[in-house]
Amino acid sequence: MRAFDIGRANPQSAYARAHQGLTPSDGERIPTLEDVIAVVKGAARPFKLFVELKTSFADRAAGPDPAVLAEATLKVLRANDYVSHSILVGFDWPGLLHAKTLAPECECWFTTLDSRWFEEGDPPPESDPPPKPMLEALRHWARMGISPWAGGYDAVKYEGSILNAIHAAGGDGWFPTYTDITAERMAEARALGLKVGAWTVDDPAEMKRLIDLGVDAICTDRPDLLSEMNTA
Repeated sequence: MRAFDIGRANPQSAYARAHQGLTPSDGERIPTLEDVIAVVKGAARPFKLFVELKTSFADRAAGPDPAVLAEATLKVLRANDYVSHSILVGFDWPGLLHAKTLAPECECWFTTLDSRWFEEGDPPPESDPPPKPMLEALRHWARMGISPWAGGYDAVKYEGSILNAIHAAGGDGWFPTYTDITAERMAEARALGLKVGAWTVDDPAEMKRLIDLGVDAICTDRPDLLSEMNTA
């Protein structure tokens, strides 16, 4: 059986079929945050580096403690003089909240789950909802204001507004799935002084819609398409 590293997808996999334009690069390994910083420091045009804190809010035993990860991340950013050039994002807000207590100057954009998961009925398949038991747990936590990922800042405690919750938590920005971004929500975010980024946008039409709305950042698997739009 042949092994495939991160530089070459298994051609029989769904991922490879969905990304047929990928150019293989054998021998690649996952870089450390320090490795990434070393590369981006040499960029021709300075930019903000998005650093996602990845932890498991549903099962704390399945991953690192969010506070510990936040501390380790800030340690690397400080050692490389890159705090002011970075934005921390994450679905598990306790990590971002802890980062803010340690480094108030560190920009944090609070990532949110697809809002369609919390609406009545079954979410549309394209929203990629979690299995039914997990979805019901998420909805219960949200209704009761006890979501482990929210760190005490559930929307239900802030007039049902996730943006009010992020503002109250001291967030600098809102980082939702792109389908949640509308002109009305953009206006609400701006009124609260929040920046807005979108994940994950690979469709040029959606990229254009978001650019026209004035989003501050777009996360994409197709930076080539986004770059073409920005230079057009």
